[in-house]
Amino acid sequence: MSSTVGYKKFPVSQNEELKDKGIFTKYKILLIIGLVALAVILVASLAIGIGVGIGLSVSTVSEHEETTGLNVITVTEVKLEGEYYGSSGGIYFLSTVNGSDFYLLITTLNGDTVFIARKPQDTPMTLMSVNDTNFLVIENDVASNQPSSEDYMIPKSNMSRMKAMIETHPNRSEIMDMVVKIGVNETISFTLEQLVMRTEAILIIEAALALGKRGLTSKTYPSTLPFYVLALRIASAKDNVEENTNRRAFSRQKRSYQCPTECQSCPYAVDGNSCFGLCGRQCNCWEWVCGDCCLHQGCLDHDQCCKDMGFYTSKCLLPFNFDCVRGYRC
Repeated sequence: MSSTVGYKKFPVSQNEELKDKGIFTKYKILLIIGLVALAVILVASLAIGIGVGIGLSVSTVSEHEETTGLNVITVTEVKLEGEYYGSSGGIYFLSTVNGSDFYLLITTLNGDTVFIARKPQDTPMTLMSVNDTNFLVIENDVASNQPSSEDYMIPKSNMSRMKAMIETHPNRSEIMDMVVKIGVNETISFTLEQLVMRTEAILIIEAALALGKRGLTSKTYPSTLPFYVLALRIASAKDNVEENTNRRAFSRQKRSYQCPTECQSCPYAVDGNSCFGLCGRQCNCWEWVCGDCCLHQGCLDHDQCCKDMGFYTSKCLLPFNFDCVRGYRC
């Protein structure tokens, strides 16, 4: 008797039951996936909300992030005011000059102080604030055998009183109990080095270059000179750091300098500086500082001062008795 082997067939009702179970399983998987995705979205939204609430950084585009350039608000013989927007942020600057009276303020766009210098007219005292550290520079009499100036630190508790007192032209003896001499050289050196390394230092240099390209020379607008000189010394200090860390790469960046034929005196080479006395960065002339690319007594004296005293000193980095023609007393 022959036998046949076949596949077992389920009844129709059982096939339908399995089909229904399969469909239910698929819907259940899709439902679980949807719930998981919704939970992820809710958690991410909650995390962003918490981050904003406690001040964590959230990636946003600032008002000036994509704007670079110079905005000159005011420029006259006695006042320079403006803003500069660069790729790394922006700065606000204000410089006023009236005879021997000057004021220079540089802040971030948020209002944080980067640098302040204030020297009332007919007083030998200059008040400075750099990175929230306060100093007083007192110039000595030219006929004395003392250094040209002396530096002091001002404790924060005395700063408000000092700001008011300096406007009244006090005698040295009146302010000696408000200042500190011990450790001032080390503090100034550290503070000025931090200033040079700040992001805003690059913006100060870029702003000076942009002002120069606008044709704003210190001869026409004396109010620009304090800002130019500060920017120039910051640039030179940064170059000095780069030269000491990578001499080969730095030497390739130097440009040749050709003294204009109309100049009576030209910059010259001293100890590896082939443009000693040039009003400029390395051998790149900043003609807007003193009006041309000839040798000027102020720039020559200033280069010699930085060579003798060091870059991170008030005499080198903050030369506010600078004059292109009369020179600079270090």
